[in-house]
Amino acid sequence: MGVRILKTAVYLPRNIITNEELEKKLGLESGWIKSRTGIESRHWAEEDENILNMAIKVVENILDEEKGVQVDKILFVTSSEKPSYMPYSIQLASAFGMEESPGVDIVGGFMAFLHALDLAIAAIEAGKAEKILIVASETLSKHLDWEDPSTLPLFGDGAGGVLLVNDHWTHVSYFKSIPGTEDYLFLNENGTIQMNGTKVYRTAVEGMEEVSRKLLEKAELNPTEVELVVPHQANLKIIERGFSKLGIPKERIFIDLVKHGNTGSASIPIALHHALQEYTPRSIMMVGVGSGMNYGGVLMWEEIR
Repeated sequence: MGVRILKTAVYLPRNIITNEELEKKLGLESGWIKSRTGIESRHWAEEDENILNMAIKVVENILDEEKGVQVDKILFVTSSEKPSYMPYSIQLASAFGMEESPGVDIVGGFMAFLHALDLAIAAIEAGKAEKILIVASETLSKHLDWEDPSTLPLFGDGAGGVLLVNDHWTHVSYFKSIPGTEDYLFLNENGTIQMNGTKVYRTAVEGMEEVSRKLLEKAELNPTEVELVVPHQANLKIIERGFSKLGIPKERIFIDLVKHGNTGSASIPIALHHALQEYTPRSIMMVGVGSGMNYGGVLMWEEIR
């Protein structure tokens, strides 16, 4: 038994913040942000937009607004909020009348969506579920230092989701934690994101390359057999450097951070949704890196019958 991504959806906040606005606020010269990150703009949530109602918009799009559709499990992912006494996944189930759909929240770093994806695929492959919904939602703009040019321009808000069903795609995964890197990227005592840019960059580049090689090795695939790569949308230079030595055709590496920035755990499902509007791949590799530091990925491909 295998798995397939049946449907994807995204929600992006209405408020678009341009580089020009931030460069003016931070006293930076024109073009400073794009030259260092590849980002031109990002979406930031307004007061009436939060991780729950953005997630609801995603589920509405995935289910075509048909209430009462049942899934075997809902996995909700965020790194923007502390665990809720009432799990967000259960609130999602309630909003759509999913009375038989248990939910689990995975509150962690930017890698949380890939961990949820790996767990969901494994459950379907084992025959323990037939249909699993994963939603990642982030409001990272609430955790930014408005005077820090190293973090303020990087992060955006948004939500993305995938609906998995049993089918004939198979997968491999690889995850790794790096002890002693806890101070590379974290929330400080004020609740704002603090980052050692040089150390994060080095770890992310090395991590994306290592994960990609491990996934290809475990799957026994050549780099040219990977039809779509969806990396965590951290920074354009990180992505370009991390995949430069792998032999994967550059045009197969999907990048949408230009208009959205780094949306944390939601960045891969958001990018995946946009990629699947353009491509119909028979193999997809998703690779990420997050605070901790830790990195990992999932490689899915269609089994030829």
